Amino acid sequence: MGPRVFILNLDADLELGTRGPYTPSERVRRAAVGPRAVIAKTLVLEGDFVADEATPDDAFAGWPARAFCPTPNARAEARRLGASLGDVPSVEVLRRVARRDFAYVEELPGSFATRDVAYVERTLESSPPIGSGWRLKRAYGMASRGHRVVRGAITETDRAFVRASTDGLIVEPNVAIERELGLHGWLARDGSFVRGGVTEQFMDRSGAWQKTQRLAAGAVEQATERALSRSLERAAHALSDAGYHGPFGIDAYSHAGGTRLRECSEIHARYSMGWGFGFAGLVRPDS
Repeated sequence: MGPRVFILNLDADLELGTRGPYTPSERVRRAAVGPRAVIAKTLVLEGDFVADEATPDDAFAGWPARAFCPTPNARAEARRLGASLGDVPSVEVLRRVARRDFAYVEELPGSFATRDVAYVERTLESSPPIGSGWRLKRAYGMASRGHRVVRGAITETDRAFVRASTDGLIVEPNVAIERELGLHGWLARDGSFVRGGVTEQFMDRSGAWQKTQRLAAGAVEQATERALSRSLERAAHALSDAGYHGPFGIDAYSHAGGTRLRECSEIHARYSMGWGFGFAGLVRPDS
């Protein structure tokens, strides 16, 4: 495997959820600085380079490129650098599989995914919150972006959030999360995949990522690891059927109420904060 140039567009999910041209806000740029440095250390191997806006045009002419996700902006950046992303899924496929409701599994009692935002509003008006309220998730977003927690009676601000969520919403009980886990893989065009090791991620109180670590063998119960493996396999099949190939992963968590383990809270059809940790010490499949 020769050297590559990486395009670390960590705001890929926001771009894919935007109609028309996308330019990240200054707030999004600032929020990506810390995570981008971590991604650079875990994904970028010796001899690889990370490009940014200051990198001259055609600086990597003829080089292979990797993007956090090969969005339209990432493709344009690769062309500017003279590099090639190679065989990547179409933008239409990326937009489909980046949705939070792609292959959604309703593991939490009372949860549902819908594009009928009027139905969401009626549900919040008529159904009492479960536990500490309802968590609403927009179709596109990263980390805690596009989330809103509704506690008690629905407010006008809550209504405004719902009505603005024209791409649809996931509605779930706002459970108390005890431990957040992840499992990552690389999906080939033929549907076969390679999996990494189980990771644990740590978030702040707002849901923003803080750190990820690779877990040693035996750090989670065998039943939990089997459940994560099943969920990764289901995700691989769903992604392959949709026409996706490349890096992917799932998030899972244990929580205090209802089912103890939510085996798949989200599917990531891209690299992620934990992907490099999951493949640390293993043969990298993304050569």
